[in-house]
Order: sequence, then C-alpha cells, then structure tokens
Amino acid sequence: MNTHFNLYIQLPAFWKLRMADKNIKPHHVILYLNLLLKWHEQHDNPVLHIKSYEMMDETNLGSRRTYFRYMRELLEWGYINGYRKGTNGAIVEMKFLHLPADEQIVS
Repeated sequence: MNTHFNLYIQLPAFWKLRMADKNIKPHHVILYLNLLLKWHEQHDNPVLHIKSYEMMDETNLGSRRTYFRYMRELLEWGYINGYRKGTNGAIVEMKFLHLPADEQIVS
C-alpha cells in the first residue's frame, strides 16, 4: 500500500469529511489546512514539529486557549492521530484521511 503524502488526495478527503461534520468551524479548517501545508513541506513525514505561536500567527487565532482547544478537538474528532505539547513546541502526528491504494476515505 502506498502511504506517501499527496496534497491532492488529502485535501479533497478532508473537504468531504468536513462537509459532513457539523462540529467543524472555520478556524478548525484553516488550522487543519495549515497542518497539511506543513506536512507537505516536510516531504512525507507525518510527524510535524510545530510552534504554537507560529501556528496562531499563520491561522489568525487570537489566543493560546482557543488554539489548544481547536487542536484538541481535531485530535478528538479523528482528523489527526496525535498531538503532544512539549517544551520546544508540539508534535503533531498527521493521519492519512485517504488511502491511495483503495480510494476509500478513512476517518
């Protein structure tokens, strides 16, 4: 099975899931899209090392409390596999929402 990151597969899969999920708000969407772009920049590595202040700036989230709540909700709702806060930022484990081999959306 091919599990390489492909933005053109992940983005439509996320969009389909998002349309069916009434919990997701615009800030969840922009935060997740930013995570997808970081995943793309890291060349296939689903484990992202991020800084909350950078993510807040890039997504226009005004408070750390809101940022952490949205990250926690993305984790609880199954959009990401893991999120761990650390002393030098956080580690996010991204999830393949769409498996290229069988064309099925996974949530």
